[in-house]
Amino acid sequence: MLLLTIALARAQDPAPSYTFRTVPDKKVAAIYRVEFVTGEITVTTQLSSKVTEVGEDGTYIVEQTVLDGLAKSSFGELAIPKDTTRVTYRPNGQPIGYVGPAASGAALRFGILNALLAPDAPVASGASWTVEVKPDEKLGTRAAKASYKLIGTEKLDSTDALKVEAEVVESGDDGASCKATYWVDPTSFRVLKVTGEWIRLTIPGSTTPMNAKFSTALIEVKPLDGKSMGLSAQPAPARRDIVR
Repeated sequence: MLLLTIALARAQDPAPSYTFRTVPDKKVAAIYRVEFVTGEITVTTQLSSKVTEVGEDGTYIVEQTVLDGLAKSSFGELAIPKDTTRVTYRPNGQPIGYVGPAASGAALRFGILNALLAPDAPVASGASWTVEVKPDEKLGTRAAKASYKLIGTEKLDSTDALKVEAEVVESGDDGASCKATYWVDPTSFRVLKVTGEWIRLTIPGSTTPMNAKFSTALIEVKPLDGKSMGLSAQPAPARRDIVR
């Protein structure tokens, strides 16, 4: 699962603004619990996510591993295969490469629809931004418009989490879409939770578009030898010499 850096900006204006960035962090793996429900089927998985490479141009590769998973329906239960994929991302968090058992244009489209893409400039609470994703015939992806709004903070358990609303919509009458809400811990700067809904979305490994409600929650951060995406905060305007 992709984690976005948020650099907290405290200028003279009493309302803080935030600079979203993706940067390598500590040598840890983030463990997430993901669940989605479509019709009578409920799928629950645990995923490990860690960064393995960071390029000089700011692109990075995330290794995502299915640790455990189960699909349940009225017909019974089915174990989700354990596998590992490697996803390449642009500095703003957009996936542009996918290597693994379910590698396909549909897998990249899935990643784009579920991405929290960074804006080009700091945004204040209540502000919105959009990112236009260009189609790539070679990769099998469509044009899409990603719209985001920084709501502010909201209590999540004992944390005053940063809250972002997102909607990513593909072009075309049969295009897929994702509407989601993100909560981010302002102390550790990690995504704590995501909830949302997919419309006409094809998940990696499948060939059939579906509608589903989903949720993602960070359940553990484990130290590892490899790098992992994390979240850090620095005063705005963002200093490129310290945000690497």
